[in-house]
Amino acid sequence: MPLELVGHEREGIEVLVLSGILVFGTEVLALRNEIELLITSAKVQVLLDLTNVSLLDATGLGTIRFARDTLREAGGMLAVFSSNPLQTESLVEAEFASVLEMFPTEQDGINSFFPERAVKQYDILEFAESLTPKPPNA
Repeated sequence: MPLELVGHEREGIEVLVLSGILVFGTEVLALRNEIELLITSAKVQVLLDLTNVSLLDATGLGTIRFARDTLREAGGMLAVFSSNPLQTESLVEAEFASVLEMFPTEQDGINSFFPERAVKQYDILEFAESLTPKPPNA
């Protein structure tokens, strides 16, 4: 499934919902172009929703880092959220959370743009422990 990008604004933050694959090729170019269009439109506070991304390769991760850096240079910020446990596991394994702010819900991602709001980021240890099978009760 090719990458589909759908944007909407929430509380002055541009939320980009990505669906499909984000891999080397036209998909990463589509995301780069969308980020450049947002910057041109002075929309530099961006939240990426990766919940429906079914495949993300190293080039896709690099493109997200590029988006973060480009938005910062334009005076903005990029945050990411995913409510998909498999997607989150891939991002944690790629040490993505150490490079970029990741959030478990859209609202937590939105809150990250407002310093006065409480923000819940992914607790990597808690997430890793949730993936470990629990022994049956004796």
